[in-house]
Amino acid sequence: MSEALPYIGAAIGSFFTGGIWGISYASWGFMAGSLLSSAMGGSNQQGPRLEDRNIIGTAYGQAVPWLAGKPRLTGQIVWASPVREIAQRKKVGKGGGSKYTTFTYECDVMILLSENVTTDVARDWLNAELVRSEVKTKEGIWASYVVYTGADDQLPDPTYEAAVGVGNAPAYRGRTSIVITGLQLTNGKQIPNLEHQANTVSGIDLSGARIYMPLTNVTELGDQLPPAQNATPSASGVFTSLDFKTTGVELQWSFPNGGQTRFQFPADGGDFDVAHDFATTDRYIALDYNFFDMEIRSPVGGPSYANGATQFWIFSDGLNSHRLSIRDHDSVSNPGASFDLVWHRLNLPEPEVVATNFPLTGRLGIVFPAGTLHTMEIYVDNSLFMTVVSPNALAVGSRSWAFGAVGVTDMRGAIFASFRLSRLYCGYGTDPVYQPTLETNVKATVDALLVRAGYMPNEFQVHEDLYDVPLEGYATGDVSGTRAHLETLRPYAKYEAFCTDRLYISPRATVPVMAVDWSDLGANEDADPGEPFPLVQGNESELPAQIALRYRNAHADYAVGTEFSDRIDSSMVSTRVVEMAFGMTPAQAKNTVTSMLLDLMAGLGRVTLRVGGRKYARVQPGQIITTTNPQGRTYRLRVITKRDSLVVIEWDCALDDASVLNPPDPTYEGYVPAEPVLIAPTEWQTVNIPALRDADADAPGPYVAITPGRSSAADEWPGAVFVRARLPEAYEQEFITGDSAVIGETTTALASHAGGSWSLQHAGKVRVRVRGELSSSTLADMAVDRTINAAVIGDEPLRFVHADFIGNDGLYRIYDLSQFLRGQLGQEHKIVEHPSGARFVLLDSMLRRMVNETTDIGVEQQVKAVTLNLLLSSVIEEEFADSGISLMPYSPWRLRAHANAGGDLEVSADRRSRLVARYTTTGTFAPLGETLAAFRFKVYDGLSLVRTHNDTDLEWTYSAAEIAADGFTSGDPITITAQQLSDTVGEGFAATLETSAP
Repeated sequence: MSEALPYIGAAIGSFFTGGIWGISYASWGFMAGSLLSSAMGGSNQQGPRLEDRNIIGTAYGQAVPWLAGKPRLTGQIVWASPVREIAQRKKVGKGGGSKYTTFTYECDVMILLSENVTTDVARDWLNAELVRSEVKTKEGIWASYVVYTGADDQLPDPTYEAAVGVGNAPAYRGRTSIVITGLQLTNGKQIPNLEHQANTVSGIDLSGARIYMPLTNVTELGDQLPPAQNATPSASGVFTSLDFKTTGVELQWSFPNGGQTRFQFPADGGDFDVAHDFATTDRYIALDYNFFDMEIRSPVGGPSYANGATQFWIFSDGLNSHRLSIRDHDSVSNPGASFDLVWHRLNLPEPEVVATNFPLTGRLGIVFPAGTLHTMEIYVDNSLFMTVVSPNALAVGSRSWAFGAVGVTDMRGAIFASFRLSRLYCGYGTDPVYQPTLETNVKATVDALLVRAGYMPNEFQVHEDLYDVPLEGYATGDVSGTRAHLETLRPYAKYEAFCTDRLYISPRATVPVMAVDWSDLGANEDADPGEPFPLVQGNESELPAQIALRYRNAHADYAVGTEFSDRIDSSMVSTRVVEMAFGMTPAQAKNTVTSMLLDLMAGLGRVTLRVGGRKYARVQPGQIITTTNPQGRTYRLRVITKRDSLVVIEWDCALDDASVLNPPDPTYEGYVPAEPVLIAPTEWQTVNIPALRDADADAPGPYVAITPGRSSAADEWPGAVFVRARLPEAYEQEFITGDSAVIGETTTALASHAGGSWSLQHAGKVRVRVRGELSSSTLADMAVDRTINAAVIGDEPLRFVHADFIGNDGLYRIYDLSQFLRGQLGQEHKIVEHPSGARFVLLDSMLRRMVNETTDIGVEQQVKAVTLNLLLSSVIEEEFADSGISLMPYSPWRLRAHANAGGDLEVSADRRSRLVARYTTTGTFAPLGETLAAFRFKVYDGLSLVRTHNDTDLEWTYSAAEIAADGFTSGDPITITAQQLSDTVGEGFAATLETSAP
């Protein structure tokens, strides 16, 4: 029978639907079950144990996804260690006669998260519960957690390598993986459902940054970090376009007779002070660049492109002694296809080509390492591209260095179509940031997907404006289905794709490219004209009344969200559900679903147009055209497909609504980023004071104050169990509670008080910092109920009248307490000065009591409070010994003595009771509080006890003969004490009187 008790305890917790103190029995069933058998005799018991330890839940051979942005996904387990059994044996029951063993199981796993490099893993969910963020991690989930982002120098994980052998453990470079050790298994042997939010976007540390220039349509050339620097474009040529977009600046210009164009910042020539030691701090420059569509052509009537050097250049100091250029090295017939990296230095006759075929897009970082004035490190796309060492030192005389200009120079007689610069940084620091953030966007994602599917760079062109369309998070395990990805992203990004000499992906057009003459419509290969405008109008009833878009809400932990778009004045109730399983904000999803429905409605009108003549050859799919019929009605049409024959061009078109691209999109945006909900530990205080209630006056035992030790207001605290062990590790359950006591400490000192326990201490106050709330009261209310505003400071029971709230300190509240009744509950001897840092406990109904036996008095015990669902071993115990104070009678009151005519001392005192006073029609009655009325008087000569007298009353005549027999003569000092006796613990607290012999 005894071996079944732990299971019975757990079953009690599972089947009862009620609870105590607001806690369901299911939440403490494990703890109660572990301790239930303490009532039985000695035996060895154990909890459930696994026989089959094969891992459940691993899946090999699944596709590893490719990621963009910050998606939430489930990785693939590529290795799992054997299951380890962890046994924990505890002594239970009085005297520790029984032993109970519990078993838990864990393993180590490696999870392959993505097939591409990431910057980190920001958050993790276990069985849909957020357990880890960049700020905190929930305890008890695993022993260790390591992310491998896929760096080129990444080494195999040591735990994995130790398990499979050196040489058998791949490092998984270029891929992101996670290794978790000590992962706690669900139901004994099942790996829990783990989800992770990977991050392909690198963060930026702006410490040490002197210039941060986003170069966007919002900030344009304004800096966002002090000291303010000015950046102004200057040129000897003529700007034809200077277009600030949300992610960078595009430039186009022409030069009639050669010249140069550059950004100069600041306007005084480029120097700015950097007051730091070059020997110990790095200096850096960083920016994103993109030379897209490298088309350079001669203007009409201008000179041919010849002997020109298209350069993108950076000055690295104010002397121009070190300059980095990216120079076009291709032929006149094919300019701008590839570039060389060129290094210029002082006294060098010709620039030195240090790298050929430099990438035309990426992140460029230039670092001048600490401790050298000759070396420059060049980083491209997160990796060290090359190191250049110059025989000439950088200028240091002015204690400053310069970042002079960025631009393109010597464009002799040519038009440079466009290029983009963004995220410009310039600064210094011991840990320089040379890789600025490259935010994930639709262009970068589509480019990467096409390359991943096998397209060569010259086989497709994704329009630059798609840089400006952000993408929160995207993940796919499909390698070949590129068309499906393009179709998935198309309604969100609002682009069109068509293929001629290459695959073109461009944003939906907003401005018509041309107006088609009505007379040109209906062209035919024979002489007979066809129908000029064969418009087919669809049936509106075939459209849904509403579209429901299901997506991953980037503002709500990437949980599945739904946004709806309703048709106006529609009597239909049909709903079409569209799945777009990638990350969007609610506003983006609402915009997308509204555009989809508007597009369906506008597209009910379809027409196939046939035109002739070369002037219409340049119209491509996705572009907008207009045509006006003879009655003056104008049609706006979007070209869907295009077919060419020898003399006729045929377009399949749909009616177009310009409002589709920018519909109103009101939706809820009040999401708050989540953090893991941690289980709060339990804080407790054992308060060894006299009994607060008559019901507690018959047995020894301390009061216990328990409160959740939350570090965040969101932390869970399901309650706590308080246990004690009379023998080491032999824990018994005392009680379970969900009540929170008020616990804290003083932050100022509380002075001593000479007036005793019955006079109000008006002077002085003490400040306390507590978990919980305090309130003021009145002396009248406190006189009726001795529990009102009762507290312990240090070990002294006292009461306070006023509690003035000062403010909050995190999860603590600050109060100033004043007007005290000191040394309550017969504890006048504890009225002392209490220093700052003394404990504070409010003595209210939230306290619980640990009931002891009289045999426990003076015996060391182990006690601790453990949050429910946490292991007993997770909390360090506290040593406690019961002094029996709750059974000790109070000291008598007003002990006094006077000499009579015969030379005797008449000694008397008033009795006090541990029990609450009773109020009767004849006055106040103090119960005896003990089994018999028994009192003891003691006489001391200095520190020496010379006489003891027991009596049934608090009146005693210390006779002249006894005084003389004890060695006292007239005028000698005498110390007399009086105590009430308990038949359980003996002497109570003593009242003391200093007097003189008659």
